[in-house]
Amino acid sequence: SPYGMAPTPISVLRIEAEPPDKSAVNRGYFYRTVLQLLGEQTYPQQMHVDIHAEAVPAKRRRMSRAATESNDVPELREGAQAALYRHGVRVIFLDEAHHLLMGPNGTQGSTLQEQLEWLKSLAKTGILYVLVGTYDLFNVGKLNGQVGRRCLPVHFSRYQLEREADCLAFQTALLELLRRVPLECAAERWVTDHWLYFYEC
Repeated sequence: SPYGMAPTPISVLRIEAEPPDKSAVNRGYFYRTVLQLLGEQTYPQQMHVDIHAEAVPAKRRRMSRAATESNDVPELREGAQAALYRHGVRVIFLDEAHHLLMGPNGTQGSTLQEQLEWLKSLAKTGILYVLVGTYDLFNVGKLNGQVGRRCLPVHFSRYQLEREADCLAFQTALLELLRRVPLECAAERWVTDHWLYFYEC
């Protein structure tokens, strides 16, 4: 924070997960997005050296294949986690979170287990991660026991036309959406006369 001022408290962040270009999700992009949303343009870089070994120049350090592919920079991760702590972030919503589970060309191959472990490690910071996405997310907790014990799936089922309560709920949601559209429209009349068209389309 500039001039020694206390960082702005931010309780909730919303991040949209990007589909991966390569064989793994770009974790560096995730950490940079966190820092940008918190208004942090820099992060402190520290050098960790084994006390029993000579220091290895940065150019000669080797990263694992998985870390290289995912662009998982340890210093960037530590900087993002420190910023989350400083700003008091309590909840992170990951929209389109099913993208985090994708491998190359939309597959869900060997990287799935690795991504679950990464998500589990992020949750150790005490921040609640809310993953929002398609039905691909629904069974994630069943693939790994430790992740499953940390998950609470919440299923927002589709509106069923044969259920009156669902029809009313859909009309209420549609009315609120139309009221927020930045256009002049008779929202109530549109819902009364055309809600079934909106439902079908």
